[in-house]
Amino acid sequence: MISHCIFDFDGTLIDSHKTILSIINKMRVDEGLRTLRMSQVKNYLHIGGIELISRTITDSSDENTNRHYLEELRRLYIAEYFARDTLFHGARSALDLLKSHGIHLSLATKKYNVLSRKILESLEIINIFDDIFAEGDTPFSKPSIEFCRICLPKDVPQHEILVIGDSDVDLMMAKNMGVPFLGFANGYNQQFIARFCEKNFSNYDHLFEAIEVG
Repeated sequence: MISHCIFDFDGTLIDSHKTILSIINKMRVDEGLRTLRMSQVKNYLHIGGIELISRTITDSSDENTNRHYLEELRRLYIAEYFARDTLFHGARSALDLLKSHGIHLSLATKKYNVLSRKILESLEIINIFDDIFAEGDTPFSKPSIEFCRICLPKDVPQHEILVIGDSDVDLMMAKNMGVPFLGFANGYNQQFIARFCEKNFSNYDHLFEAIEVG
């Protein structure tokens, strides 16, 4: 029976893809570049960080250049765009239901820590999570083995821990932790979920029944 749920953030709990695309396009316009469509960037959104910048803005492998643009993206997100992100329909009720049944809730995300907490506060769900593991909280990045060791609850049987996410990064995290995975078919990565995730759900109204709660 599941006693601990570890949620991904972007594309799993919050619909942030349009927000990120808006910021990328603002930065591209400022650089004199053409705007991009969602179909041109969606495969990189769940990766985030330096690679997202390299693929969508700079077309460069230069670490310093990409780091500069990543910091600018984060600055814009925190200052102007964070309130555009919304919870997927039914997510808050599903989290409350799990919490009421004594489920330990964690968040594990590649999104920058300051930004993650600002969004969680704006959505009024920050206090529902027992643990938050975000980019910058540790020297390691999701889904590395080192990051997974930090997130893995101590003294809890692995079969009681469930990772819930929408991408290959989340699936790899579950594999690295040696725990079950539940895929969220939210539309952005629907083909991936259908192909690689035998156990999945597409509506938060059905999340509780998809989890074996102790």
